[in-house]
Amino acid sequence: MSVLAGKSVLIVEDDITLARNIAKLFRDSTGTEPVVAHCIENAREKTAAADKRFDLAVVDAMLPQTKKDFKLVQEFEKILARARATIEKIGETPSASQRTQLKEARFEREEALRRIFELIDREAGIKLVEEWRSSDSKNARDLPVLYLTAVGNEPARQRGADAARTRSDWLVKPVSSKLIVQKSEELLSSNMPS
Repeated sequence: MSVLAGKSVLIVEDDITLARNIAKLFRDSTGTEPVVAHCIENAREKTAAADKRFDLAVVDAMLPQTKKDFKLVQEFEKILARARATIEKIGETPSASQRTQLKEARFEREEALRRIFELIDREAGIKLVEEWRSSDSKNARDLPVLYLTAVGNEPARQRGADAARTRSDWLVKPVSSKLIVQKSEELLSSNMPS
């Protein structure tokens, strides 16, 4: 039987597809429905519920602060996907008539990336865990945390470990959902009383 069986899991991840995949694997492993938040504002709401206690949190280190920011990021990601598709369709050798279209697509891609970068707090997940650790809630202070990040930044990793104390681990994306669940099991096992 998995160490995750019956455990309550909080997933704080702004990548909807990744969050959905992780949630499904946790649901299959725990027999319970994970709670998913896509931004800091939403995560605070989920953890503030008086009746909710979590056994594990999987937290993206880089997140939008608000629900509004999250929705904007989703819109810019759609623009980004359309621009990438246009660039790929045109290919390496655009015709004279495609050059303007290629230039516009590259501009849209650059603008969408810039706006997404502005809306994402690169240490929001770490700050959230720091809030949990300084809170009055024993559950929040002791909650094991598995950080996910797209940046393998050692100072950020150390700050995240300090915030979570010894009850943490760190994975750099892209990473398989199965590895996330495996690392979560290892983290829970290492934090269980002997």
